[in-house]
Amino acid sequence: MVDYNKIISSLKGRIPVIIGPTAVGKTRFSINFSNKIESEIISIDSRQIYRDFIIGTSQPSCLEQKQAKHHLINVLNFNEIISAGKYLNLVDEKIGDLRSRDKTPILVGGTMLYIKLLCYGMIKIKNGHQGIREKLLKQIKQGELNYLYNKLKIIDPKYSEKVSLNDHKKLIRALEIFYITGRSPSEIYLDNEKEKINYRSNYFLIELKENNEILKEKIKLRTIKMFDKGWVKEVEKLLKKGVPKNCHPMQSVGYKEVIHLLENSISETETIDLISRKTWHYARKQLTWLRKIDTDLILEVNNINNDIN
Repeated sequence: MVDYNKIISSLKGRIPVIIGPTAVGKTRFSINFSNKIESEIISIDSRQIYRDFIIGTSQPSCLEQKQAKHHLINVLNFNEIISAGKYLNLVDEKIGDLRSRDKTPILVGGTMLYIKLLCYGMIKIKNGHQGIREKLLKQIKQGELNYLYNKLKIIDPKYSEKVSLNDHKKLIRALEIFYITGRSPSEIYLDNEKEKINYRSNYFLIELKENNEILKEKIKLRTIKMFDKGWVKEVEKLLKKGVPKNCHPMQSVGYKEVIHLLENSISETETIDLISRKTWHYARKQLTWLRKIDTDLILEVNNINNDIN
């Protein structure tokens, strides 16, 4: 059993962040925890934020949302693209709102990049500069890639070693930083590193862990349940409403496979097996991220089954 009182006493004013791989039980645990401290939950999930992509992104059910108030779930239209920076701005707004009402926010999520940026901060540059990015992209399209790469070598020899000639996104971002600040990317990143502790000290990270083989089986069972709940009908309804197959939320794990099922190019059994494998592959990526994050508390799921099932 989980000693919630001990966890609460360990917070010392910090915001609890529940992390862990997909299907490990974050939603159920966070709801129980929320009820212990009269809190509300803020989702940190780049896919659950999309409206009507409910079953396929494993959004909390109506019952679960009645058990605890959730934020940043089912709010964006399919054609809205949200950056990490904008997402974290929304998180900050929700945190401020909850604290103004004397509630402790609980952050829950599996989007590891967002968690890392939340806890360790982003580069301090105001919103970037679209004009600069477009100009650099145009130069690349006009065949000036080598010129721009050599320019980065002159500006920042050390950082240029980390940028592949073919990594256009990273190259453009590095040059954008220089043009906006007049300083090398290495200098900006170093400043950011120095500020990390100021961000990290605001949060109390609780990681839920599960045996890999058990987690793999839970992923398969959850996928089957998602089909039983009507995932295929959900996708069919989205397509009939005119949601494009190539829109951003449709790139979430499993949607492409469900579309193939609807097109009769694959059986339901094959679809479930394929989605389960892809979800497990995604979970392994999450586990890799988790190994790089210093958590404050690790809870073994097999020891808290009574609480999260």
